[in-house]
Amino acid sequence: MLKPLNETVYLGPQRLVMAEMCSRILEMARDAYLPGVELGEAVELIFTVKKVYELQAKGRLATVSALSRAMHLPRATVYRRLTRLMQVGFVEKQGMRYVLSVGRMNNPAAVQSFKRRMAIVHETAKKLSEMDT
Repeated sequence: MLKPLNETVYLGPQRLVMAEMCSRILEMARDAYLPGVELGEAVELIFTVKKVYELQAKGRLATVSALSRAMHLPRATVYRRLTRLMQVGFVEKQGMRYVLSVGRMNNPAAVQSFKRRMAIVHETAKKLSEMDT
């Protein structure tokens, strides 16, 4: 007889709550920033945006080469993703570097969507704290 998964996996219920939160956040981010894009591609693009943001925040140039090294991906893959992100208005090319499109990130709908995703994080933290008691 098989045991239920939650009996065989340590912290199974907590992991499920976390997995649900991650899925919801990724789907909401896709819907807010990349509507119509398949979820797998959207996740790749979101992680590329994250790396561009990290490099910018550190004052480093987000070039194809720098992103390729940071993401451990071939330059051609990074270039393809950046091209797609430019098509949807998420990044802009300035010389040899790529920067986030501030208008895309800070428009009212994007800010509201971000606040909804933050609320999901807070809900999840509450659920997890209640599971610990």
